[in-house]
Amino acid sequence: VAERLIEAPRAHAEKLLSLVEESLALASVRLADLDGFAVSIGPGSFTGLRIGLSTAKGFAFATGKPVLAVPTLAALAYEAVRSELVGEDEYIVPMIDARRDEVYMAIYRRSGQLAAELSPARAIRLHEIPVLLPKLGRLLLMGDGAEKFFRSSNPLVSTRIQRCVYPSGGGGASKEDGGFQVCTRAVLVR
Repeated sequence: VAERLIEAPRAHAEKLLSLVEESLALASVRLADLDGFAVSIGPGSFTGLRIGLSTAKGFAFATGKPVLAVPTLAALAYEAVRSELVGEDEYIVPMIDARRDEVYMAIYRRSGQLAAELSPARAIRLHEIPVLLPKLGRLLLMGDGAEKFFRSSNPLVSTRIQRCVYPSGGGGASKEDGGFQVCTRAVLVR
């Protein structure tokens, strides 16, 4: 398995195919060797999602392999479960920056090896987040939207936050933190 990550806003179409090519070379596999193609269906940037879906559809057409649509927030929640960042019945709140004063957010609860959806993905204004969070139990807020929420100077941030994690990119996280980078500001809420 291989991963390539770049942070180049508005360069999806220009960079995606070369990144796929590099990843395949790093993993020593050909596109035809893959069993299928997973692709994010959002929430996220409309243009980025459209480019990703079109590319996956092109790969599927060329190889005859299936495409699996993956909701972005559900993938983040599942990774928190898989990496054991949350215990049984604890809440997972993945957030993605939606620009301006909003994030895309959903609420999940760990149930065995699954992340059960309690509240579907939607765009939420930063000041509305505390009202939507469960009042009892431990919560893991994660993703770049969580970092945006922490910077918003909401009173909840200073009173209930313990630690913050977000998915690592480019292998920057150590084995001890389960493939996630730990932010300097806390995010696990009780």
